[in-house]
Amino acid sequence: MLLQPELKGVPPFKEQKILFIGAGSAATGIANLIVDMAVSRGGITKKEMEKRIFMVDAKGLVRKGRTDLFDFNVPYMHDIEDIKGNNEIVRKLGITGVIGVSGVPGLINEEMVKDLLKNVERPVVFALSNPTSKAECTAEQAYKWSGEKAIFASGSPFPDYNKDGKPYIPAQANNSWIFPAVGFALVTTRARHCPGKVFEVAAESLASLVKQEDLDHSNLLPPLNKTRDYSIDVAIAVAKYLYAEQLATVKIPEGKTLETFMKENLFWPPKEYTEHY
Repeated sequence: MLLQPELKGVPPFKEQKILFIGAGSAATGIANLIVDMAVSRGGITKKEMEKRIFMVDAKGLVRKGRTDLFDFNVPYMHDIEDIKGNNEIVRKLGITGVIGVSGVPGLINEEMVKDLLKNVERPVVFALSNPTSKAECTAEQAYKWSGEKAIFASGSPFPDYNKDGKPYIPAQANNSWIFPAVGFALVTTRARHCPGKVFEVAAESLASLVKQEDLDHSNLLPPLNKTRDYSIDVAIAVAKYLYAEQLATVKIPEGKTLETFMKENLFWPPKEYTEHY
């Protein structure tokens, strides 16, 4: 998603200013991963990147002085004035991307998207709440309001959006891309523990599998029908990291590569259980 260098007009992590609509554990989990990946890419410190991420909940902007928040909110409790209204936050703070994890439909609106366009050429608009009825905006809305410039992803499926004969394919940022691959790598290698870094490795691996033809249609992820094929690639990347960091406890059999070893441990359910996928 934000990992793709081919997406012209999209600033790198260290130049983004991201507003999370929703400030629960899902928001902070995503934010923490963004911070870690930005730091890994260089040019910014953890504290500097945390200051570029803002959160809002039902009671307003997450900031210092509030006593109703959780420990996991602390890195994003900034010493700033209270700003009323999400649209005003986007304007005053120069937000370049919004990530909805609130479960409240309609919180990403046309005015907000148009204000994002004043701050960045191609804004990030992620409506990640499930199910579809809870998404902060639809794919069609994000594309229409932005003149097809939005970098869109959703937690629930949306139909393709067509403009002048060109299909725009909304990416479904679903756990099915990451968790099965990570789980398979951890179990197969019998890893001692699962550091947060494995999710960064998995995300980088998945991003590398996106083809230019996908990006040409604004699809930030490979087609969902490739999940089974590509999950093994992500799992192998995670396993390589686990072995490199001496976290894996299973020795690869002599004469076999890691790739061969991993593939031999795959299990596919019988056809009658998979014909609908």
